Amino acid sequence: MGMLVALIAILACLPAAASAHLDFVSSSPTAGSAVDAPVERVTLTFTKEGRLVAPGIRLLDSGGTPIAAEVTPASTGTSFTVTPASPLGPGRYGVAWRIAAPDAHPKAGSFTFEVRSTAGADAAPTPAAPASTDDGDLLDQALAAPSTDGPRALRSGARVLMYAGTLLALGALLFIAFATSAAPAVLSWQFGAVRTGGVVLMAGALAGYAGRAWLLGAGSDDLGGALRDALSGAAGAGVLLALAGGGLIAFGTRIARRPDPARPGRVRGSLRRSVPGAVGAALAVVAALLAGHSEAVGPAWLMWPSDIVHVVAAAAWAGGLVLLARMALDRRRDADDCAVTAIGFSTLASVAFVLAGITGVLMAVLVLPSASALWTTTWGVLLIAKVAVVAVVAMLGAWNHLVLVPRLRAARDPGDLAHLRTTAVAEVALLTVVVILTAVLVGFSP
Repeated sequence: MGMLVALIAILACLPAAASAHLDFVSSSPTAGSAVDAPVERVTLTFTKEGRLVAPGIRLLDSGGTPIAAEVTPASTGTSFTVTPASPLGPGRYGVAWRIAAPDAHPKAGSFTFEVRSTAGADAAPTPAAPASTDDGDLLDQALAAPSTDGPRALRSGARVLMYAGTLLALGALLFIAFATSAAPAVLSWQFGAVRTGGVVLMAGALAGYAGRAWLLGAGSDDLGGALRDALSGAAGAGVLLALAGGGLIAFGTRIARRPDPARPGRVRGSLRRSVPGAVGAALAVVAALLAGHSEAVGPAWLMWPSDIVHVVAAAAWAGGLVLLARMALDRRRDADDCAVTAIGFSTLASVAFVLAGITGVLMAVLVLPSASALWTTTWGVLLIAKVAVVAVVAMLGAWNHLVLVPRLRAARDPGDLAHLRTTAVAEVALLTVVVILTAVLVGFSP
């Protein structure tokens, strides 16, 4: 829990940060207000630059019927002006909006206002729709945003696949390069795990593309436009990079090994034939950044390097644990291979955990506007849950590093190997929960 305590302490000492995400600020006429003159235009202002997403901004009369109007964005992109064909006369009106934020998470909202009287006005205002007792219900129904539960669930599932594929592929590459000492057959399936990670990454990218197109096209019949928009912006670039990276990993990773001089008959891994796979892993890391909050949070010179180190460190830790657990569960193999590899992986995992923890706290400080956001927002609560699970994994890892690994160095006791098998499997299960929480976390804004 040290990371969580440090995070709260740092946030408490910092001034409240400005929002890094698109949010509705104000409107003219003001939401819920009543005016005594014809309304010639309606203005909406947001915290950040955004672009309209189908169905865009709609102006509705009291019966929920759309009113013909021109929508004009300001040069800054932070405000939009809605100009009806003629001024709005007495009646109740509603405005519904749907905007794509800089980090590619569309947001929707609505508000109403009332024109009470236009007596003495020079303009001939648009007459209000015939009033009825059901007008309020009709307008409220028309203002309701289209449901996005389905596409958001699909995108969360896609992010789980993308993160899992990236962590497995990159972590396996690092594990092979720095930890493995085993029989040649073990290296073969470990390189296979790298390629499997690439395939999972591509599957996640395709599912993410479908989910984003579905999300952007919610409430619209323009499927072609939604498919095009899904490839725009940072999130679209992330999809393309994930597809390219996954392909390079899956088809550009080749088995290469070198003799282990300290252990006759055993080999260590080499990446000399897997340069395309390594390039693909680098693309996957960038894709993971574009799928998160790095695009919207600054300063970029600090956020991006921190995120890169965080993803690589998490991959070295999580992906390596998957391979170590796989070795520990394979009772047919030489137990000594597992013990030697566990010793080699212990140092890599320890460094990775420290780097992941430091960069994780730093990024949370950059993203969270205040310490209270940790318990007053969904994002903060999910972050606390993630840190809590990581803390449990860290305690298991610390026990392995401080107690179990020294025992394995001294002797290859079957009981210690059984403990390694149990803790490795438990850590992989808990880190799977962490990956799921991370995928859900990205779908929310603090």
